[in-house]
Formats: sequence, C-alpha cells, structure tokens
Amino acid sequence: MDDEQTINAQQNGKVQLEYLPCINYAMIHNHIPVCIFCEIINTDNSDWNLVKVIIEGELIKRSEVVIDIIPAGQRLQIKSLEITPQTNKLIEFTEGIETDFHLLLAIDGNIAFEQKYPISLMAFDQWTGSGILPELLAAFVTPNHPILSRIRINTSGFLESWTGDSALDEYQTQDPNRVRKQVAAIYEALRSESLVYCSPPASFEKHGQRVRLADKVLTEKLGTCLDLTLLFASCLEANGIHPLLVLLKGHIFVGAWLTPDGYSQMISDDASFLLKGSADGINDLVLVETTALTSSQNVPFEEAVHRAENELKEDNKFELFIDVFRCRLNNIRPLPQRINNNGSWEIVNTGIKHENATKEVNQLNRFEIKIDDTQKKITKQTIWERKLLDFSLRNNLINIRLGRRVIPFISFDIDHLEDHLQAGENYQILSSPTTKKIEPKESGMYDSSLLKDRLKNLVVNGLQNKKIHSYLTETELQNALKFIYRTSRTSLEENGANSLFLVLGIMKWFETERSVKPRFAPILLLPIDIIRSRGTAGYTIRTRDEDIILNITLVELLKQQYDINLSNLNQLPTDESGVDVKRIFATIRTCIRNMKRWDVIEESLLGLFSFNKFVMWNDIHSNADKLKKNPVIASLMENRIQWTDTVPKAEARLIDKQMAPSNFSIPVDVDSSQLEAVIESGEGKSFILHGPPGTGKSQTITNMIANALYKGKRVLFVAEKMAALSVVQNRLAKIGLDPFCLEMHSNKATKSHFLEQMQKAIEVTHIQSPAEYKNLSKRLFDHRKKLIEYMEVLHSPQTYGYSLYECITNYLSIPGDELLLGQSLPDFLNKEKLDKIREELISLDIVFQITGHPQDHPLKGLMPKDVSSESIRKLQQSLTDYRNVFKQIMEDRRLFERDLSLAVPDTFEGLVWMKEVCDILLKLPVLNKTIIEIAGNKELTQEWKEHIASGRKRDEIKSELLKDFTPEILDENVYMLQQKWNAVEAMWFLPKFFAKRSYIKKIRFYNASLQENQIQGFLNKLATYHKQNKIVCERSLELADTFAFLGRKDKEKWDDILDTLNLAPKLYQMLLNHAQMNKISFTNTLSGFILQIGNDWDLFRHAFGQNLSRLSDFIKKHTDIQNSLRELCETDIPDTNIETTVPPLLARWSNHFDLIKNWYQWCIRKKELEIQNLSAVINYIEGKHKTGAEASSALFKGVSHLMAIKTVDANKSLQMFNGLLFEEMINKYKTLASDFQELSKKELYCRLAARMPSLTMEVASNSEMGILKRNISNGGRGTSIRRIIDQIPTLLSKLCPCMLMSPISVAQYIDLDKDKFDLVIFDEASQMPTCEAVGAIARGNSLVVVGDPKQMPPTNFFSSSQVDDEEAEFDDMESILDDCISLSMPSRYLTWHYRSKHESLIAFSNSQYYEGKLHTFPSVDDRISKIKLIYVDGIYDKGYTRCNREEADAIVKEIIRRLQDPELSGKSIGVISFSQVQQNLIEDLLLEEMSKYPELEQKAFQCHEPIFIKNLENVQGDERDVILFSIGYGPDKNGNVSMNFGPLNNQGGERRLNVAVSRARYEMIIFSTLHPEQIDLKRSKAKGVEGLKKFLDFAERGTTLISTMQTKRIPTNDLVNLIAQELENRGYTVNTFVGRSNFKVDLAIINPRNKDQYLLGILCDGKNYYETKTTRDREIVQPGVLNMLHWNIIRIWSIDWFENKEQVLDRITEKLETLQQENSSMRPAVSTNTYKSFSIADEPVLELVNKREKEYIFADLPVIKKKTDIDLIISSPALVKKQLRKIISVEQPVTNTLLYKRILQIWNIPRITSRLQTIVDSQLTNVYKDPLSNETKTYWIDKKAAQNYTSYRINSNRDIQDIPIIEVMNATLYVIEQQFSMPLEDLKKVTSQVLGFSRKGANMDAIMEEAIRILIKKKLLYNNNGIISSKQSSN
Repeated sequence: MDDEQTINAQQNGKVQLEYLPCINYAMIHNHIPVCIFCEIINTDNSDWNLVKVIIEGELIKRSEVVIDIIPAGQRLQIKSLEITPQTNKLIEFTEGIETDFHLLLAIDGNIAFEQKYPISLMAFDQWTGSGILPELLAAFVTPNHPILSRIRINTSGFLESWTGDSALDEYQTQDPNRVRKQVAAIYEALRSESLVYCSPPASFEKHGQRVRLADKVLTEKLGTCLDLTLLFASCLEANGIHPLLVLLKGHIFVGAWLTPDGYSQMISDDASFLLKGSADGINDLVLVETTALTSSQNVPFEEAVHRAENELKEDNKFELFIDVFRCRLNNIRPLPQRINNNGSWEIVNTGIKHENATKEVNQLNRFEIKIDDTQKKITKQTIWERKLLDFSLRNNLINIRLGRRVIPFISFDIDHLEDHLQAGENYQILSSPTTKKIEPKESGMYDSSLLKDRLKNLVVNGLQNKKIHSYLTETELQNALKFIYRTSRTSLEENGANSLFLVLGIMKWFETERSVKPRFAPILLLPIDIIRSRGTAGYTIRTRDEDIILNITLVELLKQQYDINLSNLNQLPTDESGVDVKRIFATIRTCIRNMKRWDVIEESLLGLFSFNKFVMWNDIHSNADKLKKNPVIASLMENRIQWTDTVPKAEARLIDKQMAPSNFSIPVDVDSSQLEAVIESGEGKSFILHGPPGTGKSQTITNMIANALYKGKRVLFVAEKMAALSVVQNRLAKIGLDPFCLEMHSNKATKSHFLEQMQKAIEVTHIQSPAEYKNLSKRLFDHRKKLIEYMEVLHSPQTYGYSLYECITNYLSIPGDELLLGQSLPDFLNKEKLDKIREELISLDIVFQITGHPQDHPLKGLMPKDVSSESIRKLQQSLTDYRNVFKQIMEDRRLFERDLSLAVPDTFEGLVWMKEVCDILLKLPVLNKTIIEIAGNKELTQEWKEHIASGRKRDEIKSELLKDFTPEILDENVYMLQQKWNAVEAMWFLPKFFAKRSYIKKIRFYNASLQENQIQGFLNKLATYHKQNKIVCERSLELADTFAFLGRKDKEKWDDILDTLNLAPKLYQMLLNHAQMNKISFTNTLSGFILQIGNDWDLFRHAFGQNLSRLSDFIKKHTDIQNSLRELCETDIPDTNIETTVPPLLARWSNHFDLIKNWYQWCIRKKELEIQNLSAVINYIEGKHKTGAEASSALFKGVSHLMAIKTVDANKSLQMFNGLLFEEMINKYKTLASDFQELSKKELYCRLAARMPSLTMEVASNSEMGILKRNISNGGRGTSIRRIIDQIPTLLSKLCPCMLMSPISVAQYIDLDKDKFDLVIFDEASQMPTCEAVGAIARGNSLVVVGDPKQMPPTNFFSSSQVDDEEAEFDDMESILDDCISLSMPSRYLTWHYRSKHESLIAFSNSQYYEGKLHTFPSVDDRISKIKLIYVDGIYDKGYTRCNREEADAIVKEIIRRLQDPELSGKSIGVISFSQVQQNLIEDLLLEEMSKYPELEQKAFQCHEPIFIKNLENVQGDERDVILFSIGYGPDKNGNVSMNFGPLNNQGGERRLNVAVSRARYEMIIFSTLHPEQIDLKRSKAKGVEGLKKFLDFAERGTTLISTMQTKRIPTNDLVNLIAQELENRGYTVNTFVGRSNFKVDLAIINPRNKDQYLLGILCDGKNYYETKTTRDREIVQPGVLNMLHWNIIRIWSIDWFENKEQVLDRITEKLETLQQENSSMRPAVSTNTYKSFSIADEPVLELVNKREKEYIFADLPVIKKKTDIDLIISSPALVKKQLRKIISVEQPVTNTLLYKRILQIWNIPRITSRLQTIVDSQLTNVYKDPLSNETKTYWIDKKAAQNYTSYRINSNRDIQDIPIIEVMNATLYVIEQQFSMPLEDLKKVTSQVLGFSRKGANMDAIMEEAIRILIKKKLLYNNNGIISSKQSSN
C-alpha cells in the first residue's frame, strides 16, 4: 500500500509510507520485509532536529528509527522501519484477522504526526495469492514432512516394477528419462493415496487462498488443484527433483526439471519457456496435470502430461510459473510443522481408491544441445547476403501471412515427411479431411498438436501413402495450387531463382516484449518443384536438386536484433535420411529458451518465399565459388588487391603526343582527366573514377562505352537509379549507339520493351564506312604534334635546366644591370648550379654586413685560407717577417745597383732577377770581359766546351795509363811503337817469337807485369792520349789567358771552366733581359757591368761577395716567406713600385689584423666564385661596388638572356615563330578535331552495324536468329525474358554489345555462367551498397566504379547496422565505391567542372569538400557572387508541423515572379528543402498558387526542364539553372534554435549538403530564417551542421575558407605580371590570375564602363598552358568554356613578347578599343556541353549482299566431238596437262573427282576408269594441293591463290563429293554468321540448302560433319552441347 499524508502541525512537510497490505507466517519465516519504505519530506524553511519515526500496534511489534537532522527542503527515505507482528500470535491464528498499527513522527520530542494504518494478519496456512509475492507459494511446498516417506516407499515400488531398479536416485544417472520415470512413479504413488478433488477450504479473508498442506491432504484425502500441486511438488522435492508450480487463470499444475537445472528467476510469465523445455528433442521439463491424481478414469501419466501441455497452449490462460529450486536458492524456505502443545490429532479418511493407470512411461528423445559460442567464420559473402535480406514485416520469410501464397498442412511427424521427400518420393496434396473448415488460432497460425486426438492417425497414414493433407477446402486448395504453380514457374523463368519451398517448422516470435501480435517465420526451407498431373492426381510436389536450407533471413534477424546466435546450425545436423529436423528444432528452442512467449511450432506448409532483393541474394548465395574467381570480388573478400595490374597507367600527355586519334573512339567532347579514364577502361584496367559534381561523369561514361565498343568489347553499364541510366542512354542515342544498347533497368524491363529493342537492333541500317577516316586522323594527329612541339620546346628544360619560357620571363622580369659572361654559356653552368650561385651571391649581403663592402676593407688583398688559431698566428708572424725582410731587400737592392751599375726594376720580378744575378755571380769561378764575350757567342762557347772535353779525355786516359805504367811512358813515341809492333806481327813464326820477346821486354821497362795480350790495348790508349794532348796543347796559352789560373798548362781545372761556360751565358742573357726590361742599351749595360767587375775576379768577389750573398739570402727568405704565405693565404700585392706600395700595404694588414676572422667570410666566398670561373661577378661586386643581390640579379638576367637566344637560334620553328600564324594553326586543329569527332560517330556506327547479321538468307527456326524473330513476332508468348536471353547468347552479344541495367536486373536476367562482359561500369557508386554490386561485378572482366565519396551514400546508410562489433572487420564500407577505395584500387579523378556557369556556385563545395582540386572556370562577371542569401522573418514550427511557412511562401512568390518575367522564365528552376515536410508544404503552396495562373503551368511543368521540388535525400543527379533553397530550420516561436537539422546531424550529413549546394548552373538563392551565427557548434559536432554554418556564412559574405590546393604560389616573375604592368602603364585596370581554383585566366582587364565585369581575358603560354595535359584541353576545352562564360579571349605568345613587346601591346590595345566601341554588355553564352546528334538519315544505305556466295565459272575448253579412247589421252600428256591447268586456273578450287569428270567431257570418253584417274593424277604434280585434302583432293593453281579464300560457289551442278571441303566450310560459316548458333543437325541441313542441295544424303552428312569438325578444330566454331556457334560457351 502507498499512502502520502501531510503534516499539519507546527512543521510543514509530508510523510509517505509504502507497505504490504497483509502478512502471513511464510513472510516472517522467510524474512520478507513488510514495510517497503517510509519517506519524510521537510518543506519548512528550517531544519528538523532529533526526528523519531515509530511504528507500533496491538499485534505489531514496536519499531523505532532516530534521525539527527532532516535539512530544510530535503527528503529522507527510511528503509529500516519494520512492520512485524508478534510471531507467537501469528502461529496460533486459524483464521486471518484485520488489525492496524500507528505511525508516529516526533520532532525535538514533540509529536508532529500520527496516523493509523490498516493491515491483515493471515492464518498460518494462508497464501497471499499471485498478486502479492507469488513466489511465497514455494514456502508451502514442504518436502521434509515425515508423512511423505510413505509416498517415497510406494514410488520406489513402481520404479522397481517398471525398470527393475527401485533406487530414488534423482539426477545421479544424468539421464532425463530416468528422472521422468521417477516423476511418473510419484504420480502413480500419489494416485494410490485415493485422493479426492474438492473446493478450497472455507476462508473469510480478503487476500489469498487457504492451503491444505501435504500432511493434511494425505490425511484428509481431499485437495484442490493447488493442494494437489503443492503435494506433488513436495514429493518431487523430497526425492531431490526440482519442481515447478504452473499457474493458470483459476488453475495450477505441477512441473519438474528432468535435468539438474533451474530457471534464472524465481517466477516467469513466459509460457513458451515451458513449452520449449518440454518439447520433443529438448525434454528438459515435464508438465503434469495434478487433478488427474483424483480422476477415476485411470488417467495414465502420459495422458496427464498431454493434458498439461494442452492447457498451457490455450490462449490467454497462462499467468506464471514458479521455480521452487530457484526460490530455495533465494532463501524461501518451506513452512515448518505446526505442533499443538496440548496434543496432536489427525483426521483419517479412506478416500476413493484409484487403479494404477500407468503401465509404461514413454522413452523420450532428448538431444544434448550445447550452445556453440564459437563464431562461424564470417566472410564477405556472408555479410553481403545478410545485407540483402529484408527484415521488414512485409517479408514472408519472417512474417508468414496465410493467404493464397501459402498452403498450410496438417502437420504430424514432419521430420518423417522431410525424410521421404529427400528420398525422392512425390507427394500429392489433398484438401482438409474434415467436413467443417478448420480455422487458424487467433494468432493467425494453425496448431496441429491441438488436433492430435482427432487427426493424427489419419494424417500419418496419409504420409505413408504419399499424401499430404492441407487445412484448405477443396476449392481453396485448387485455387491456391494453381496460383502457386504459375507464380513459381514464372519466377523461375524470369529470375532464374526458385521461390517455392516446403516449410518445416515455424518460429513464433514477438517484435518486442510488449508486442501483442505474434509473428511467424519459417525455420527450414526445402526447395520444391510442383508438378501438375493429368487425371485425378492433381498437383504433386517433389524436391529440387537443391539442399534444404535454414531460413537465413530469420537467422540474421535473430542475431542482429535479438542477439540470438544460431551458430550451432551453421552446418545442419543430419540423420540417415536427410537433415535431423527434430535436433534442429531442439537447438533453436534451446537458443530461444529465454525469449518470453517465443517458441517453435512444428508445422509444415507449402509457399512462395522471396523478397525485393531475393534475386540478388540468391545470385550471391548460389554462386559462391564463381564469385571468388572474379579478381575484384576476391579482392573485396580478402580486403586486399588480388590481381596484378598489367595495364600501364594512362598519361594524357603521352597519349596526346604518341597516339593517333583513330587508336580510340571519342565521339563526345573530352578533357584530359576524362581521356585517361576512357583509355584505361578500353585497355581492360579496373579502377575507380572519382566524379565530383558537374565534372562530366555521364559524358565520360558515354565515351568509355563508345571506346570499348569501338575496340570490339562488350560493356555492362549498371546504375541503381533509372534517372542515372537514362542520362547515359540518351547520350548514347545522340551519338547513334541506340540500336546497339539494350536497356533493361528493373523499372522498365517488360517483355515487350525487351523485344522492341531487339527488333530495332535486328533492323539496324547498314551504311558505308567513311573512307576519309584514317586520312583525317593522320592530318589531325600531325597538327596536334606541331602544336605540342611548340609547347614542349617552349617549356621543356634545355640542357642547362631552364626552359625557353623561363629564360624569357627571367630575362624580361629582372630589372637593373645585365652581367655578361661572354658570347657563350660556360659548359659547367646549369639550373642547379646557377640557383646555388645566386643563393650564394645573395647571402654575400649578410657577409657584407659583417665585414663591410670588400672594396673598402683594410684587409683587401689578403685572403687567408684558414682562420684557426695556429694559422692566424703563423700568418701574423709571416707578415711581420715579410715586412722586415722586404725592408732589408730594398736596402741591399740599392747597394746592388751601385756595385754592379745595374738598375733593378721596382717589381717582384726585378727581385727575382736580382737574386738570380747574385747567385750566378757567387757561383762563377772566374769572370772577365773575355768570358762575357764568349758567353754571348754560342759557337765560341761550344768550341771551348769541346776543348774542355778533349782535355778531360786526355786527363782521364793519362790517369788510367799511370795506374799501370811509369810516367815516362807518356814520353814514348807511340807512332813508332805501333809501327814496330805491327812489323813484329807480320813476321813468320820463329822470328816473330823472338821479336815479340824483345818488344815486350822493352815495354816492360815501364810496366813489368805487361802481358802480350795487353799490348794492343795499351798502344791504342797511348795513341788516344797523345791525340787529345796535342789538341789541348794547341790552345793552352789561350786557355790560360781566358780562364786565368783555371787554364794553367797541365793544371787545368776543367770542371770550373765548364761551370763558367755554363753560368756565363745565363748571366749574359740576364743582362740582356735587364736591358730590354729597362729599355736601355745592352752595350752600355754590358760595358758598365764589365767595368764594375774589373779584371781581377777574386778582388771583385772579395769586395762584393758578402753583399751579394746577403742579398741572395734575403731574397730567398722573401721567397720562402711568400711560399709560407701562399699556404696560409692568398695575397693581392702590387707588382710595380713595390718599394713604395708594399710597405704601407703590409703595414695596413698588420695594423688591422684583428679583423681577419670576419674578413675570412668574404675570402672563402670569393675563392668559391673564382673556382667557378665567375671572376666577372667578383669584378662586378668589387669594381662597381655592388651588393650580392644586385650581382645575383645581374648574373641571372645575363644568363637567361643568353640561354633564350641560344634556344631560339637552335630551333628553326622558333626562329620563324609568329603568334598570328600559330593561332591560325590552332583554328585549323579545332576544325579538324570537330570534323573527326563527327566522323568517329559514323565510323563507330559502321563498325557495330557490320557485326550485325545481314539477313541475306532465310532464318532457320531453331537458330538463335530464328528463336528471336519468332518471339518478336508472337510477343514472346509462353516464355520469359530470361529464357529468351538464355537461348540467344551469341546473337545477343552481337546485337547489343552494350547493356544498361540495374543491379537487380543483372541478377535477374544475366546468367553468371555465360560469357563475361569485357567491361562493367557502375554509375553513382557512392549510392550502391557493395552487396548489390558484386553480382554485376562477377559478370565482367574489368571494372570501372564511377562515383563521388563526397556525395550521397546509399539510401539505407542511416539504417541500423546489420553487423555486430565482433564482425566489424569483415564488414563492407557503406558503398561499393568506398570498398574499392579502401582496397587502394587504382583511381582516376575527373577534375574539370562544367555545370556551374559562375564560379561562385561551386566555390563552396570545391573548397569545403574537394580541397580545391576541381578546375573551375571564372565568369566574366566573376567579381560578383551568384549566391544570394535572403533572410525571411519566419519561425520554425518545431514540435507541430515541423515546417517554415514564411520561407515556403517566399519561395513560391519568387517562382511566380520568375515565371512571369519574360527574361527570367527562360531559366529552369529547382527547389531544395532540408526536410520532407518543408518540401511537401512548398509543393502544396505552389500548386495552390499556380491554380491562379493557368498560363504559367506550361512554363513550370511542361517544359524541357520542369520545376522540381526535392529535399536533401533525393536531389542527387538533378540540376537546374536556378536553385532556390529553403533551410526551413530556425528559431521557434519562443526564439529558441534547436541544433537538430534533420539528416545533416547524422554521420555523412555533410555529403547531403555537398550534393544540395552543387545543383545550380547560373544562380542560387537561399531563403533562410536561420542566421549563421545562430548555429552553435558547441552544441553539435556534426560535420553537416558545421558545413551548413559555413555555407550560410559564405552565402552572406561571398567568401569561404580556401584549401591548401588553392594557395598555390603564383610566380612573381611570370610573364603575366610583366604584361599587366605594361597594360597598367597604358591606363587599364588589370587583375591577374583570375579564378578561385587552380585554373586561372592569366590576365583580365576590367571593363571601364562596368567595374563588375571584365572586358577582355588574356591567356598566356606560361606554366598553366604547359601543365594542361592535352592539346584539346589547351586549345578547345579551356577557351570553349570561357567563351561559354561570355569571355572575350586573346592569346599572348612568349616569343612574340620577347622579340617584339610593343607590337604585342599594340595588338592588345587595339582589341580593347574595338571591344569598348562595341556593345559592352555580355554577349550570349556559347554552350560547350552540347553536341550534334548523329543521324544516318542522309547517309547512303549499304546494300546487304552475301559476300561469300559466288557464281561458279566454268573453264571454256573445246570438246572433242567424236568418241575417243583412253589411249589417245595417254598419248597426249602435254595437252592433258595444259587442259588441267586451264581448268584449275579458272575453276579453282577444284577437286580431283571433278577434274576427272571435266577431262571425261572434253575427251568424250564414256566413263571414268582407273587408268584415266592415273593419267590425270600424274599431270597434277605442278599445281598446289590444298592441305585440307583427304581422300578427295582439292587443287589450286598455286599456293598464293589458296590464301584467304572465304567463298563458296553455287549453280555448278556439282555433286557434294566434287565440292572442295573449303567451300563447305565457308558455307557453314556463312550460315552461322547469319543464324549465330543452331543445333548441329539444323546446321547441316541449312548448309546443304545454301550449297544448292534440297535433300541430305549419307555423303552429304559425312562431308558436312567433316567440315564442321575442321572448323571446330580451328576454333572458328564451337560445339556447346550440340549447339554450334561462333563463340565458346562459358559453361
């Protein structure tokens, strides 16, 4: 009870007491609190202190709680108060009584509140009822009463009789059947107690019911259903079995756990839990109707169980069940025994005796079901299938609704039905066996178990006889069967997927716990064929050759929405006949055990089961292995690329340069980004094509399709939306491809629509291929290459690293001096080095800040190499030494000049000369005038040197002789000695002997040891001595006079004399040089010098030698110091006037030596410049006192000029370049490009038409062509689209090589086993889920995914996820586009935006979502914005209509205004709202307003582009000239702004905004109540909301944040700035680089008359020109778009500007003046995205002829009229040979059999004999025999004639054996070309008719088969299961 009272004393407050209305002993015994809480509320302004709360009463114990303080305004809840009766009194009560208790509240000792409360005290055996703590009923289960032992003994007896085992072993055996037998034994033991059913005991209380406890029931033998149930439960618990108490409305029975288990809670109101637990296969529970204990009808245990189950199934009867075991665990104990102290008594009744009814306890099946927590391996295929499932209640796979799509069966033993069907048996379906129609239960489903007693035997017997009984009447059944038969057949034909299943088992489930209506879902689906039989059999069913499946939709529903995982059934359990149905049901029941009211109903039915995307689901589910073979799908499954990309990446620049236009087909205008995509798709590359808004996606797709078809490929174009598909289809139609494209979107795919398209393809007009196509392609290519050549020469870096353009702009843009390096560039100079040099030069200015300018520095001329401490010390010391030595040298120089009368030059060279003179003078042994004169005469010097050589020779020989001989030998007459020796040698032997002895003896006087053999050598040496001595002696006097003491006779010092002769000429030469150097007379110099040295050399040396030596030493020291300085530094010391210049220089260096380190900064840089041969730069800096920056600019300018001149001179085309002539070449290129584009359409049409059948022969009925034409003629009667497509696979690929379909139509009509498409293209891929795309992907070899990840996601993007967290790694991205992006699949980007005719319209999207990567084009009025924000004074009706009426009114008013304005009405209008309700409001208001202006309706809704009104969710793909926005959201009536902006708040909301804001072509107007500052981003982190704020701010201000891509630095030295400066000098206002994207108009001159517009735009050939990839982009696309945007454009060419700037300026000025004189308003726009529609109306029709068929030409040979014989032929071999050659040359190919006949005719011979054949064969040796010849040989005149023969001949009257096999083959090919494919026998028949044979005999058949065999071997034909076609089947 809950009662709140007010305190009405001095204190203000409230008291609330909540308590139970009654108390029984069971509550007290189990400590159940009666007082739930007492709440006290202090509403005073002051605290309450010392608060006491007291409960007391007459029979209630006192309970008191004291609280120190209850603060003012606070509330306190007390839970420790007790309402406890006096236990002894309560035990004594035999009847309940009503009493009360008091609640007192005292504050500070004063009673502030007192109240009396009623309460009931119940009798000991009284239960409170199910309304108050129903679990207390478990306390009345008393298992420990001694009286129960009797029951246990009897129970044991029954067990003994049934099982032979009397043990009461509860759960010990772990066998549920053993436990069940114990329950049954207890049942029989209790029946043996003779109990009688009676009403409840008398009771006079308000609450609960009186209970007879177990002992009382057993003694009194009376009991209610409650008493009996508690008794049964007590017995069960006494035996260790866990009981359940099942309460129904007005009834109760018992249950028991057969396993040692329990429920998770004490009570539950889920009846399905009991039904599932007691179901066959689970059998965890058994339920027993306890009133059967009192029945006299001998109800057996199994019947009591059956009754309990049936009662539980009755609708709206069950209340709850109590798990006694769980209650015990929660401390609800049994009531104790009550004992009377005055003694005990008992009442003994005999009762009514009951017979033992249970003879046998059923052995039930129980499956050990273990919940498998292991997850099934999740694959991408699993995810895809799951996402295609439909969880809406319209799907009968989760919500069966009885109707004509379903036939329910009366179901018993449905597991046996499955066994028989799986065994291949057929079953007949019968109507209901009852006369009265059986209606389903209130829930809407039948429950056959309720009919078990009535119908089970009948139905089971029927199953055994192959008959199934339904619940339907005969009429209902026949109608349902007919409908199901027809519908299932149609579905199979149309979709290729079976939808007819036999359902085995139905799950009953509820959407939520509060749901009232149950839902029913099939569990097992057995694929079924239904057969209509003749006669009485009616319809029968049988299984298809497909596996039984678990309802995957149900499985996923359970997993995703209820977290129920049926992973145990990933592999269905099987038995000996099929799947184990019972085990499956048991498993499911186990998994849903805890789902309240859920259950498995064992029913079966036949029905049609599918859903919207069933075809796609089935396509994936049935083709798992085939899907994996596709590399793209395999990659999606593995999350990584699974193929090797062998197709090179297309580069538009290379394509433009290297590929002729005829290499591909581009019938629609294309830019470079589109071109690359088109080329790669044509080469078979798989990639993503990113297509932001307005970038020409459909245009690109059109070109991709056209190019693929041009290359002979098949294309599948897939789009989810019909609108996207229609755009491409219309573009294809405009270029003439309509007949070759089959549109089969699911929205339009009707049989008549399909056949109409096929008829159009068959009847396509054949036209003549354009002969000029190749030639025009070559001319266009040549022009393109010339334009590319100029661009490349201008911009390609030259060998030095700079392009010509860079050189020109660098030269022209650099002010100031030009530093010339000469007429040619240094070889070492290139861009890298020049940049480095320039940087170094600029950095010099920092150095100069440290050192000062080098020209003024005191250390100028001193350049140290190192500034280490040691080096500085050495350098300083060296400078000091240098000063000292130099001073001494200068002093000694003056002495030198005085002493030698020689003037020494005042240079360092003079010092060197002076030292050399000193050194020579010091080295000379002697010097005099004669020697000096000799030194001046080379001949004389040489004579003396020869004389010296003779003297030295003489002295050498003399020395050798005196080693062995005495000196006297030298005086001997050598001549005489030689004569005498010669005479001795001439004597004869004996005189000779004695004469030698005498001669030797005489010589031995000078050398005693001389031997005979030494005589001749001695004589020769002595002779030489005398000769040389004579020479010396002849000039001995002269020698002495000249060289003084050195030349004394016989004391000559030859070495000194030679030294003198060597040194004297050097001295002489030095004196000569001195005279020349000083420009004085050499004679005077020489005479003066001779005079100074005098005649006495020794005297001279004595007098001046010391000075000379000192001077030489000082000069040497000077040199050493100089060398030392060179190691330490470089010096710049003057070489002239050194005596006056050097000392002060050295002094300045020394005095400022402390600056050396800073000075070194310049020195090292100067040295680096010198090393680089840039002394001119040093001279420029030092000589002209220039800074480093000035030097850098001057150098760069000079080099750039020189480079530019060099480049122009090296190229003849540049030498002759003229801008006007070049523009004429561009115009010619444009004309050729336009002509070729139109010709491409014609060429493509001709190529495709040429592949069509010419229909030059009658169509064979069984050929593909015949099948198609038959279906066209009869409207496809009796067949389906898919059936037709399957029958014409070869023909279809020829007729319609391009197919345009939706994903579902692909799965529906295209067999995955058929030939793959070469290319699959997806459009709007961001809106296509991957699961819907994979089927189409699998049907292609390569894939192009077109879409924009920044635009709309799939429509179900914001629905709940179908993948849990554990499976997230396997999940797809939101679309196929995002999945492919995540794969890192190659990507292409369309970057040129064409839709927006004003750049401001796309600027926000480009900046906000595309990082500025879109190339957008500025308008001529780009200075103003075309986005207008109009604030509306309105309110957002939040919480009610959720719309904004004021905004809607404003938009409608604007629409009417525009429609009424003649000028504005020409612009189409689109309205975009942010919500569906706002859209609806605008639509309603507009229609209401339009009704007032009927004349405007035509303009609004019946024009080319009618007004659309859409919201963010459905506007993608639409565009209009003017877009009107209704924000809708804003302040409500209270001025509050909610941060909820509908879909913008959700993830991906910014993508919807991006779509919406990029729909306008010319203008965008935003109507908004909301201001950007009212959007508080602190309250919302959604990107969509942030984007809205930025968009409104952009619309208001006209500016937006720019992206990093848009901050690209504009070069300051560009030619553009130079031109701008010159034009500004002429008085014009010029803006440069106009545009908000990376594309800029280089210069724009503002219109003087209208400052918001530009008068002229100038495009240069600068970086933007070069970076534009293709010639078409440069010369057609960019200028064309600018023209469309009203620009007047002129081009400026760099070379023109370089060579004649003034002439170019005059041209610009002239153009501007002309434009100003003309009307200055914007000229009409020129559309660039329109193109001519291709038409064949004016084309000559090509006559269709059979090019293979030829007339037979006979050779004209004279015939011999009289009869001849073979001998005459034999005698005329030459003539026969000539005749044969003539026949072969005319009639070739010709067979030998025909040649026999022709010779026979010519020679008039009666018959062919073997001799004739031999003669003919012998004369065929010199002709060519066809290699295809077999027994019948085929001959040609030569091998060349046999090549490429494709004809067959008619009208020849030849036998089939006489026709060459090659002709039969060609005729066969012709038939297949016309018929495409046909059965083998039909092909042979038709081919024979083509060859002129009306009948087909054995010979004919054999030859035809041979021809076909050869064609198949050559792979010209293929045999596909007896069908001959020109291509191989994929099967």
